[in-house]
Amino acid sequence: MKLTRRSLLSWLLGGSFIAFFGNLLWEMGKFLRPPQELIGGGGGGKQTVIPLTDLSPEQSRVVRHEGKLVIVIRRGNEVYVLSAVCTHLGCIVHWKDKGEPGMKMGDNLHCACHDAFFDLKTGKVLGGPAPRPLQTYPAKMTPDQIVIGEA
Repeated sequence: MKLTRRSLLSWLLGGSFIAFFGNLLWEMGKFLRPPQELIGGGGGGKQTVIPLTDLSPEQSRVVRHEGKLVIVIRRGNEVYVLSAVCTHLGCIVHWKDKGEPGMKMGDNLHCACHDAFFDLKTGKVLGGPAPRPLQTYPAKMTPDQIVIGEA
């Protein structure tokens, strides 16, 4: 096969499209699934323990509790634990640092897939297409750790 200028440009253009769409799919996959370094904690036990040094105040982290992904949010001396999986189509929710009008900053969780909002304390649906609230889990903070689950 003789390489002409037109065939070279066709190969370069085709390769560029493949690289672009491959990268796009890769990034979408990373967005829908939490990074592995954020998934830790217990697998199937009734309690999951997170050292307090692993979660600074005003931070969140996705961990496994009883085999499910949960998001742990530490706000000052309070800790909230809710399902990290949106009830609409199963995307991972994130702690929203900027609230919608009328909401205090950081008082809600956000699913960016279809713009659903959930109350941080109760898991109640505040907006978007989610059909059910997020499941909440009991949690307590001791002087050196966060304990998720029944005591």
